[in-house]
Amino acid sequence: MLKEIRGVHTPLSYAYQSLVRTFYRDEMAPPAKAGYSQSPQKPRLFVERGQSLGFSDLLQVEKGWKPFTKRDFYMAHTREYVDGFFAGKTPLCESNGITWSAEFAQSVRYTNASLYQAIRAALSDPTTISFSPTSGFHHATPTGGQGFCTFSGQVIAALKLYRERGLVGAFVDLDGHFGNSIEDSRSF
Repeated sequence: MLKEIRGVHTPLSYAYQSLVRTFYRDEMAPPAKAGYSQSPQKPRLFVERGQSLGFSDLLQVEKGWKPFTKRDFYMAHTREYVDGFFAGKTPLCESNGITWSAEFAQSVRYTNASLYQAIRAALSDPTTISFSPTSGFHHATPTGGQGFCTFSGQVIAALKLYRERGLVGAFVDLDGHFGNSIEDSRSF
Protein backbone atom coordinates (compact mmCIF):
# COMPACT_ATOMS: atom_id res chain seq x y z
CA MET A 1 0.00 0.00 0.00
CA LEU A 2 1.32 3.47 -0.89
CA LYS A 3 0.71 6.74 0.89
CA GLU A 4 1.15 10.18 -0.68
CA ILE A 5 3.44 12.50 1.25
CA ARG A 6 4.06 15.94 -0.31
CA GLY A 7 3.14 14.62 -3.76
CA VAL A 8 5.39 11.55 -3.56
CA HIS A 9 4.04 8.03 -3.16
CA THR A 10 5.94 6.06 -0.52
CA PRO A 11 5.33 2.72 1.17
CA LEU A 12 2.99 3.30 4.11
CA SER A 13 5.42 1.63 6.51
CA TYR A 14 8.24 3.96 5.45
CA ALA A 15 6.88 7.51 5.49
CA TYR A 16 9.49 10.25 5.37
CA GLN A 17 9.59 13.32 7.56
CA SER A 18 8.80 16.51 5.69
CA LEU A 19 11.78 18.54 6.93
CA VAL A 20 15.29 18.28 5.54
CA ARG A 21 17.85 18.10 8.35
CA THR A 22 20.46 20.60 7.15
CA PHE A 23 23.84 20.47 8.85
CA TYR A 24 24.89 24.09 8.54
CA ARG A 25 26.71 26.54 10.78
CA ASP A 26 27.82 30.05 9.90
CA GLU A 27 31.43 29.00 10.53
CA MET A 28 31.28 26.87 7.36
CA ALA A 29 31.89 29.97 5.21
CA PRO A 30 34.71 32.39 6.01
CA PRO A 31 33.57 36.01 6.40
CA ALA A 32 35.67 37.18 3.44
CA LYS A 33 36.14 35.77 -0.05
CA ALA A 34 39.24 33.52 -0.22
CA GLY A 35 41.01 34.87 -3.30
CA TYR A 36 39.16 34.50 -6.58
CA SER A 37 37.29 31.28 -5.70
CA GLN A 38 33.68 31.34 -4.52
CA SER A 39 33.97 27.73 -3.32
CA PRO A 40 34.43 28.54 0.40
CA GLN A 41 31.31 30.75 0.26
CA LYS A 42 29.04 28.08 -1.26
CA PRO A 43 27.52 26.79 2.02
CA ARG A 44 26.39 30.29 3.05
CA LEU A 45 25.31 31.24 -0.49
CA PHE A 46 23.24 28.05 -0.82
CA VAL A 47 21.43 28.56 2.50
CA GLU A 48 20.79 32.24 1.74
CA ARG A 49 19.45 31.35 -1.72
CA GLY A 50 17.16 28.71 -0.24
CA GLN A 51 15.83 31.25 2.23
CA SER A 52 15.23 33.85 -0.50
CA LEU A 53 13.28 31.26 -2.51
CA GLY A 54 11.10 30.44 0.49
CA PHE A 55 12.57 27.05 1.36
CA SER A 56 13.30 28.04 4.97
CA ASP A 57 10.23 26.20 6.21
CA LEU A 58 11.57 22.95 4.71
CA LEU A 59 15.08 23.19 6.17
CA GLN A 60 15.60 22.10 9.75
CA VAL A 61 19.00 23.67 10.37
CA GLU A 62 21.11 21.60 12.76
CA LYS A 63 23.79 23.61 14.59
CA GLY A 64 24.62 21.47 17.62
CA TRP A 65 27.52 19.53 16.11
CA LYS A 66 31.25 20.00 16.50
CA PRO A 67 33.91 20.71 13.87
CA PHE A 68 36.56 18.14 13.01
CA THR A 69 39.89 18.15 14.79
CA LYS A 70 43.24 17.63 13.10
CA ARG A 71 43.06 14.02 14.21
CA ASP A 72 40.03 13.50 11.96
CA PHE A 73 41.94 14.86 8.96
CA TYR A 74 44.87 12.51 9.64
CA MET A 75 42.55 9.63 8.67
CA ALA A 76 42.81 10.54 4.98
CA HIS A 77 45.81 12.89 4.79
CA THR A 78 49.46 12.96 5.77
CA ARG A 79 50.45 14.71 8.97
CA GLU A 80 52.76 16.95 6.97
CA TYR A 81 49.88 18.20 4.83
CA VAL A 82 47.34 18.58 7.66
CA ASP A 83 49.77 20.34 10.00
CA GLY A 84 51.16 22.51 7.19
CA PHE A 85 47.70 23.56 6.05
CA PHE A 86 46.45 24.55 9.49
CA ALA A 87 49.73 26.35 10.26
CA GLY A 88 49.46 28.35 7.03
CA LYS A 89 52.71 26.97 5.55
CA THR A 90 53.10 27.52 1.82
CA PRO A 91 52.84 25.79 -0.55
CA LEU A 92 50.75 23.25 1.42
CA CYS A 93 48.22 25.76 2.73
CA GLU A 94 47.37 26.95 -0.79
CA SER A 95 47.75 23.70 -2.75
CA ASN A 96 43.98 23.80 -3.31
CA GLY A 97 44.23 27.04 -5.31
CA ILE A 98 42.49 29.09 -2.61
CA THR A 99 44.12 31.98 -0.76
CA TRP A 100 44.76 30.77 2.80
CA SER A 101 43.51 32.58 5.89
CA ALA A 102 42.92 31.49 9.46
CA GLU A 103 39.17 31.92 8.88
CA PHE A 104 39.27 29.72 5.80
CA ALA A 105 41.30 27.09 7.68
CA GLN A 106 38.68 27.12 10.43
CA SER A 107 35.83 26.79 7.90
CA VAL A 108 37.10 23.50 6.49
CA ARG A 109 36.85 21.95 9.96
CA TYR A 110 33.10 22.66 9.77
CA THR A 111 32.42 21.77 6.11
CA ASN A 112 34.06 18.38 6.45
CA ALA A 113 32.25 17.67 9.73
CA SER A 114 28.93 18.77 8.17
CA LEU A 115 29.13 16.06 5.51
CA TYR A 116 29.91 13.40 8.11
CA GLN A 117 27.05 14.57 10.36
CA ALA A 118 24.53 14.52 7.50
CA ILE A 119 25.48 10.98 6.45
CA ARG A 120 25.48 9.83 10.07
CA ALA A 121 21.99 11.31 10.62
CA ALA A 122 20.65 9.60 7.50
CA LEU A 123 22.02 6.26 8.70
CA SER A 124 20.59 6.76 12.19
CA ASP A 125 17.10 7.59 10.91
CA PRO A 126 16.31 6.50 7.34
CA THR A 127 12.99 8.36 7.46
CA THR A 128 14.87 11.65 7.65
CA ILE A 129 16.38 13.38 4.65
CA SER A 130 19.73 14.87 5.63
CA PHE A 131 21.72 17.49 3.78
CA SER A 132 25.17 19.05 3.97
CA PRO A 133 25.53 22.25 1.91
CA THR A 134 29.22 21.75 1.21
CA SER A 135 31.69 21.54 -1.63
CA GLY A 136 35.41 21.22 -2.08
CA PHE A 137 36.27 17.59 -1.29
CA HIS A 138 36.75 15.38 -4.31
CA HIS A 139 39.99 16.73 -5.84
CA ALA A 140 42.04 16.63 -2.62
CA THR A 141 44.67 13.93 -2.28
CA PRO A 142 46.36 12.49 0.81
CA THR A 143 49.33 14.86 0.37
CA GLY A 144 47.65 18.09 -0.73
CA GLY A 145 44.67 19.98 -2.03
CA GLN A 146 43.75 20.52 -5.67
CA GLY A 147 41.09 22.29 -7.69
CA PHE A 148 39.52 24.29 -4.79
CA CYS A 149 39.33 21.09 -2.70
CA THR A 150 41.26 21.12 0.56
CA PHE A 151 40.51 17.81 2.29
CA SER A 152 38.75 14.58 1.27
CA GLY A 153 35.62 15.02 3.37
CA GLN A 154 33.81 12.06 1.85
CA VAL A 155 36.78 9.75 2.52
CA ILE A 156 36.97 10.92 6.14
CA ALA A 157 33.20 10.48 6.59
CA ALA A 158 33.30 7.00 5.08
CA LEU A 159 36.23 5.93 7.26
CA LYS A 160 34.67 7.32 10.44
CA LEU A 161 31.34 5.57 9.76
CA TYR A 162 33.06 2.32 8.88
CA ARG A 163 35.07 2.44 12.12
CA GLU A 164 32.03 3.44 14.21
CA ARG A 165 29.38 1.19 12.67
CA GLY A 166 31.06 -1.20 10.25
CA LEU A 167 29.03 0.31 7.42
CA VAL A 168 30.11 0.88 3.84
CA GLY A 169 28.51 2.90 1.06
CA ALA A 170 29.12 4.53 -2.28
CA PHE A 171 29.65 8.03 -3.59
CA VAL A 172 28.62 9.11 -7.06
CA ASP A 173 30.89 11.88 -8.32
CA LEU A 174 29.50 13.61 -11.40
CA ASP A 175 32.57 15.74 -12.10
CA GLY A 176 33.55 13.61 -15.10
CA HIS A 177 37.08 12.53 -14.21
CA PHE A 178 38.68 9.55 -12.49
CA GLY A 179 41.00 9.72 -9.54
CA ASN A 180 41.87 12.24 -6.88
CA SER A 181 40.20 12.03 -3.49
CA ILE A 182 38.65 8.59 -3.26
CA GLU A 183 40.84 6.73 -5.74
CA ASP A 184 44.10 8.31 -4.60
CA SER A 185 43.25 7.48 -0.97
CA ARG A 186 43.07 3.71 -1.54
CA SER A 187 46.79 3.11 -1.00
CA PHE A 188 47.01 5.72 1.76
